[in-house]
Amino acid sequence: MGAAYSFASTWHIDAPVDACAAAFAEMFTSRDGRATDSWWRGVRVERAPRRIGVGERVVLGVRSPFGYRLRVDLTVTAWRQDREIAATSAGDLTGRGRITLRARSEHASSVTIVWNVKTERAWMSKTSFLLRPAFTVAHAWVMRAGERGLREAAADAPSDIRNADNRRIRQGPRRACR
Repeated sequence: MGAAYSFASTWHIDAPVDACAAAFAEMFTSRDGRATDSWWRGVRVERAPRRIGVGERVVLGVRSPFGYRLRVDLTVTAWRQDREIAATSAGDLTGRGRITLRARSEHASSVTIVWNVKTERAWMSKTSFLLRPAFTVAHAWVMRAGERGLREAAADAPSDIRNADNRRIRQGPRRACR
């Protein structure tokens, strides 16, 4: 049985919500279905549909800062006017995730990513009692890289990273990491 993780991150992007939505739509779709690198450093889109919609699949390859790689097969379960996407996950991580985009002002957005998963790779599950802090750090690194990439993709102006909500990472069903 895999180790459970629950992560919540909020990014603050100095760009209109439409620009953020367009960057996500571009990342999660493909004209030819080929693997592509994305604006999200450490995340490679290995398979993508021509357009996002309920039932479509997106396969991601995620590279951790510690050298291991994860393959995540997402099936879209909700798609709401480019402002919310929810998916179930299979592969190395099973569970559910949701990305929600909200306008903070005319020129600023917030992106909230909630990820509730279990590890399916045997070595990750067996060593989670010891490596959970490292897996949490790796997740935070991937999230900061995503925030930085979205800022550049949506606003064409990189700025400092403020991923303050990663302090509230929860691990497992009821354990808190501070």
